[in-house]
Amino acid sequence: MNDLYRRFIALTIVFTVAFLTVYAIRAYTGDKGLFHFLRGDNTAQHRPEIYTLPKEALFSGDNSLSALERISKESSNLTQAVLPSVVSINTAGIANEQVRDIFGRTFIRQRNTSGEGSGVIVTKEGHIVTNYHVIENKDSLKVTLNNGKVYKATLIGEDPSLDIAVLKLQSKDTFTPLSFGNSDKARVGELVFAIGNPFGYEGTVTQGIISAKERSLSESQRDLLQISAAINPGNSGGPLVDIRGQIIAINSAIFSSDSKNPGFQGIGFAIPANDVKKSLTDILERGKPIRGYLGVIMQDITRDVRTKLGYSKDGGAIVEYIQPESPAQKAQLLENDIVLQFDHQNIENVRHMIQLVHRSPVNTPIPVTLWRKGNILDLKITLTENPNDSDPDMPVPSNNQEVAYAVGIEVRNLSMKERIRGLRGVVVGNVLANSAAHKVVKTGDVIYGVNNQQVRNRNEFFHFLLQSAANRPTTLHIYRNGEHLEPLEIPAVGIR
Repeated sequence: MNDLYRRFIALTIVFTVAFLTVYAIRAYTGDKGLFHFLRGDNTAQHRPEIYTLPKEALFSGDNSLSALERISKESSNLTQAVLPSVVSINTAGIANEQVRDIFGRTFIRQRNTSGEGSGVIVTKEGHIVTNYHVIENKDSLKVTLNNGKVYKATLIGEDPSLDIAVLKLQSKDTFTPLSFGNSDKARVGELVFAIGNPFGYEGTVTQGIISAKERSLSESQRDLLQISAAINPGNSGGPLVDIRGQIIAINSAIFSSDSKNPGFQGIGFAIPANDVKKSLTDILERGKPIRGYLGVIMQDITRDVRTKLGYSKDGGAIVEYIQPESPAQKAQLLENDIVLQFDHQNIENVRHMIQLVHRSPVNTPIPVTLWRKGNILDLKITLTENPNDSDPDMPVPSNNQEVAYAVGIEVRNLSMKERIRGLRGVVVGNVLANSAAHKVVKTGDVIYGVNNQQVRNRNEFFHFLLQSAANRPTTLHIYRNGEHLEPLEIPAVGIR
């Protein structure tokens, strides 16, 4: 026991001597000692660094820099001048939605909706241009200016096919409007600024260029500008301005590979100012947009058409169907006529033709050049006002109504929101019980083709359907629940 005690004493002495020696050395050299960690400071001692910050820019005093500085300053001045005319729009309303229960039955229920978008003041009286899809089915419209003032707004008129709506601020104040530029003179590569309210961040400005022209989202939106300026949900309805601060277009949509969570991927679309201005003035003066109406269904020239008719010219659009009592019939257009020129402009394709018809004045004779069975004919056509805006729902010809009823499919044109999502075709609104299509087609299906022919609207759907439904099976191309189905076939209805 005594031996263990002696060993313990010896170890204690050795440890104490070693500890005191180390402590003395650290204290002599200026270290904090061995107990600094008890005070919560266990970092190494900081030694100041030697440093020299530059006082001048590496690139200065050059003429090119002065030019860049002027560009930067003018860009800032431009946005500051434009911002007071840009507004954010908050909406609320009630929407109907179709739901299906576990037994496959469908019914309509209502739900509260809200949204936000952008707009631009275009008159000193407080008229605002925005997108139709921003205010669609909304009852409450609240507008916030860049200075924070909030106003209620009323809907003056709408142009769903162009995706334009006109609002009016409920105030007698005088407002700062922006003017319209000439979008026909816009060139690819020009600088533009997109201003709006993306994701609720008011007064956001992004810069880019016009990437391309004459892009299309639908049959009625055919001459859109493609832009590189970043736009996101909430930018819809805001202005795209040029370097003069004029409205060159209205931001409308983005391309996104994720339809559920859309975000900017470098491709945005905007409605040209000339189209917007015409729609605006029509709404302010007449209460609705005015577009020319010809009353035909047309198709692009294909190899089969050239072979069948012996047509060898470039361009043009072929007439496939003529609505009775329409301007086309009154001007004596015939099926298989190929329109070469409309109002002295060469026709490139059906898209170009429809665009010219929509933009042309009504009740004014317009020169048209046709190709008919190898001969060139010159006619004059007097357009009337489009009876149902663009893509009017022509009635099914009386001799085919029985066939259409036997098929049993009721369809509607796509809404603007559906078009922006990238859908094409028509939406099935109802399928009649015990009809030919009853076990094949479902309510809510999007039919984008009939017999391998692309369907763009309700008129074309019935036109292609009735070509075959009476006496042979009809193939339908359907998009259902986010998937493209294999072609489905409905049997002939057996009506002559």
